[in-house]
Amino acid sequence: MEALTLEEQKQKNSNLSVLLIIINLVLVIIFFTCVRTTENDQQQPIALLGLAFVIFTGGYAFTYHGKAYRIGKWIFAMALIIGLALFGVLWYASQLGRGI
Repeated sequence: MEALTLEEQKQKNSNLSVLLIIINLVLVIIFFTCVRTTENDQQQPIALLGLAFVIFTGGYAFTYHGKAYRIGKWIFAMALIIGLALFGVLWYASQLGRGI
């Protein structure tokens, strides 16, 4: 059997990493839908799911280097910006709800 080249091995590992990220996100979704929450606490699991997505894509983006994996860095940057913006809106809304 022919040995895989280094680039083929990196591509195979990259594909496996993307698959594991998707599986982990599905498991996080399943976990947060199984936990009992009240109506007031339903936004917290969504925020934690967004945080998990940013962490997983960040791990992927900074693990693989090269031009072929540049899209991972772009997805991470967009997810980070969107996550920070949504976190800011959620924090602002919670502060308005407190009446401060």
